[in-house]
Amino acid sequence: MSACKKARAEATYVVSSDRLSSLPPELKGDILSRLNVEEAVKTSTLSSTWRDAWTNMPKIFLRDGNFARTKFVTLVDMVLSLHNGTVDMFDISGSKTYHDEFGRWMRMLSRRSPRSVTIRLNSGPGYRIPSCLFSIGDLRVLHLQNCVISLPRVFQGFKRLTHLDLKNFSSTDMDIQNLVSFCPVLSCLKLASFEGINYLNVQAPKLKRLHVFGDFEDINLDAPNLEVAILSLAHEAKAHQSVPIAHDMESHVKKSLGDLSGIKTLGISGIFMKYISKWCILTKFPAVFHRLEHIYLVICFWDQRQVLATCSLFQNAPNLKKLDMWDHSSSTLDQDQASIQELTMQVQLDHLVTASVKDFRGLDCEVNFLAKLLSWAPALEEVKIEWTGKTECSMVLAKLLALPRVSPRAKFYLDSEAMSTCKKTRAEATSVVSSDRLSSLPPKIKGNVLSHLDVREAVGTSTLSSTWRDAWTDMPKISLRVRNFMRTRFVTLVDMVLALQKGTIEEFDISGKKSYHDELARWMLMLSRRSPRSVTIKLNSGPRYKISSCLFSIGDLKFLQLENCIISLPRAFQGFKSLTYLSLNIFSSTDRDIQNLISFCPVLTDLILTSFVGINRLNIQAPKLEYLNVYGDFEDINLEAPNLKVAILYLGHQAKLYQSVPIGYDKENHVKKSLGSLSEIKTLGITGSFMKYLSKGCILTKLPVVFTRLEDIYLTICFWDQRQVLTAYSLFQNAPNLKKLAVWSYASSTCDQDQARILEHTLQMQMDHLVMACVECFRGLDYEVDFVAKLPSWAPDLEEVKIEWKGQTDCSIVLAKLLALPRVSPRAKVIVTFC
Repeated sequence: MSACKKARAEATYVVSSDRLSSLPPELKGDILSRLNVEEAVKTSTLSSTWRDAWTNMPKIFLRDGNFARTKFVTLVDMVLSLHNGTVDMFDISGSKTYHDEFGRWMRMLSRRSPRSVTIRLNSGPGYRIPSCLFSIGDLRVLHLQNCVISLPRVFQGFKRLTHLDLKNFSSTDMDIQNLVSFCPVLSCLKLASFEGINYLNVQAPKLKRLHVFGDFEDINLDAPNLEVAILSLAHEAKAHQSVPIAHDMESHVKKSLGDLSGIKTLGISGIFMKYISKWCILTKFPAVFHRLEHIYLVICFWDQRQVLATCSLFQNAPNLKKLDMWDHSSSTLDQDQASIQELTMQVQLDHLVTASVKDFRGLDCEVNFLAKLLSWAPALEEVKIEWTGKTECSMVLAKLLALPRVSPRAKFYLDSEAMSTCKKTRAEATSVVSSDRLSSLPPKIKGNVLSHLDVREAVGTSTLSSTWRDAWTDMPKISLRVRNFMRTRFVTLVDMVLALQKGTIEEFDISGKKSYHDELARWMLMLSRRSPRSVTIKLNSGPRYKISSCLFSIGDLKFLQLENCIISLPRAFQGFKSLTYLSLNIFSSTDRDIQNLISFCPVLTDLILTSFVGINRLNIQAPKLEYLNVYGDFEDINLEAPNLKVAILYLGHQAKLYQSVPIGYDKENHVKKSLGSLSEIKTLGITGSFMKYLSKGCILTKLPVVFTRLEDIYLTICFWDQRQVLTAYSLFQNAPNLKKLAVWSYASSTCDQDQARILEHTLQMQMDHLVMACVECFRGLDYEVDFVAKLPSWAPDLEEVKIEWKGQTDCSIVLAKLLALPRVSPRAKVIVTFC
């Protein structure tokens, strides 16, 4: 019966997986939106039906977290450039600096017309929001942090924007006023920690929620439908002025709060209460807040002006039900304290049910205010006090107990240190109960939980209780790191894990810096019997490990990453039919073995080959390949990958580059054989001395295909070698939609024999879509200046050319030449940075 149930469960799993794979692209994208973007992109390795599913994600969340900066930039570029669906929500946050990339990301994002945009890049100076972001007509939600807001002249407003949240930003009075007023359906507005704004003018007929925290000198609210308002004035603000808007000495409260007839919740914090209390002693408000039920106040009870302004507010809120106050002590007293204290007043709070005072110190002014509340509120049920006083509280408690109360149900609740200890005890008891629930989880779920731990820690959970004794043997993911293990102890651990594992191993990852040549074959044999889907082996000590034939017999393998190894295929190798990701680093093999390994993986999408030995002619035949990264020394290369989208090709400087006869013995066929089949390429990187390889026999050679989808090119080039320069021009001619160009310049001590003849050539080229170009390691040589001069004359849409200066001599003459360059684009800028 157990075997029957297991068979039915496996059959159900297969059916379920087929149903998931057959979902429409929109549903798949919606499902992946609930994952981190990096995890969503990785689902492209699940199967061919999921390869492009992540490109339909309606919600994109990007966090740099533990990412290296360059990797995160590549991820964002890839997501924004390859996404082909509608972006409903875009959310990016990070703690690193991305000022150089921010403009490009916003330009790419604006073309997707998102409905919700959140940007929280908090490192470095404020990011200037480009005008393209203000042109998104369908925007409904906008959250920005650490930014500079400067509206373009042609700003027509966000006609559908309902939520606007700006934090840590700088702007001007006029820009913020226009931004808010040009959003006719705005319902929620948050402005926090801003600079450059003195007079805050908020005109929003549909606004329902308002939160303002910052330094300003005056405020005007025109929001008749406002229901919730939290107003906080920072302590550094110039709140001491006594002349409000329109020079009406008794109009502060009227201008700030008088129009809020529909307000339900009002919060006044910071020193905003001091601002309101200026020239306001029992001022009668121009409107009665009939719907106001909840008030938050930060108040200095020593300042009787603020107390009386608060009482005036209570008088105009006849339906107030809840009151929360924070005591903000002040060391200065108002000059009119004596006259104010003589005043007496009666306020009726018929509907007040709960009141609280936080940061209560037991001062007489605080006790006197509580005494008034108890005498004004016949329906009061509880008064909560958060005690923060440093002195003995017994005398204060005696005063509170003696206060008369008009409500028979009124009770005091004191939140003291004893109450905090009680809460801590209850939390610990709850934790014990929760641990019992964990112990009753099914074995597979326990194994999944333990997969997030180091293997040593996971095995250690067997000592917790009898229910956890064998839980680690169901771990689907095994990660083994040598770290501080003794060699013999680590060998014992690996043997035990592989021998006692009962469940399916989905991922196996082992790495270490000690030598395990005698044990690796045994481990691979034990591992192959578990049919893992992902294998990573990084044992970098000693000579290269020979990969045993049993590893090549794993039929379900989808992910394979090997380092410091020897690849020798067995004769009976049938291929990895499900492998989508292959990464080989620091390895040795032969031309035929690598060719067969790649060609026998029919669904391979990602291929990385770095630092290899023994390969002369690299022949890559992969119909499904999308990403390729080759770094090594080879003599020739042939690519047959019609679906390749990203290719990074690096040829070592030690390679035999002097040959002039490529594949097929056609002297002008290098570029054709290397790049001719890449019709779908979007990003191309040519580094090391690969440019010299391409330039052999290729002077303005016309490529056999036009790269209509190629948008980004990265080149390492020797400008002294005009063959390489003209080869680069040939590449540009065949990339009509090129948008971004990055060039690294390196010096060479040898010149080509045909330099003079090549230099006589002149060339006119059209680069209609080029937006950004950069040249790094720029030394100010004439060849480099000539190259930079051509870009502004060819690119009508060029916006900026970045130059990283590394020259040893005075740069003034070179800069003068750069300034004199003609530019067909009126927006083109040349930005020079010095390293």
